[in-house]
Amino acid sequence: CPAGSFCPGSNSDAVPCSAAEGNYCPGGGSSSHGLACIASKCCPGGSSAPEQCPSPPLVSFLADTPPPVMLDWWAHKNSQQGVVVNTAYKSVHRLGDTSEPGFLQGTYNLPVDGRWLVRFDFFVPKYDAGESPDSIFPEEAISAVSEEDVIDCNINGVRKTLKSSSALAGHKQALEFEVEGQVLEYHFDFLSPDIPSYSHPFITAAEVTLLRDRNTAAAPGALGKMHA
Repeated sequence: CPAGSFCPGSNSDAVPCSAAEGNYCPGGGSSSHGLACIASKCCPGGSSAPEQCPSPPLVSFLADTPPPVMLDWWAHKNSQQGVVVNTAYKSVHRLGDTSEPGFLQGTYNLPVDGRWLVRFDFFVPKYDAGESPDSIFPEEAISAVSEEDVIDCNINGVRKTLKSSSALAGHKQALEFEVEGQVLEYHFDFLSPDIPSYSHPFITAAEVTLLRDRNTAAAPGALGKMHA
């Protein structure tokens, strides 16, 4: 059954979806009501596919500082290829047994325009033939991580390249990106030779913290006087 339609079964043809706003009909559906919209997407309803939400209205400052938020790269993706998520740990790595390039990109709306600190970790497994076959980190028993395994990161134009190395094997590297704006746009390129999945490095979900908004500092007042 094609996306944007539902198939009631028997010998009936596909019928255009009549989902309400906030729902959509994926391929293979059997209900005209569809499913709830994908996280970080907007669904106009009917037979329309999920689409990127419009940018939020510009907010220059807030009276109260918003708390840090967790950004799940996978949940807010717009598109991806050749990568996979570990749903338990919200971590992302490239698929195994392929040398084809992989990527993950997406957007995340923030509550105010300003300078933000994006922090997450880069983990590199260490090969240990005696470890459990199900182990992922710090040791894994599948094969050694290649030093050609890299992740190129671009968050709002701030770029960094994460490289595997023998020195990092079995350890994590803490990362910080200072970025500007009210919308986070991220793109990760995953490049590696043909090695098994457990032997790829991975990145975690991020913590996003406001450093400062666009509110201008108050003008200094007159100097006070102190009396004994």
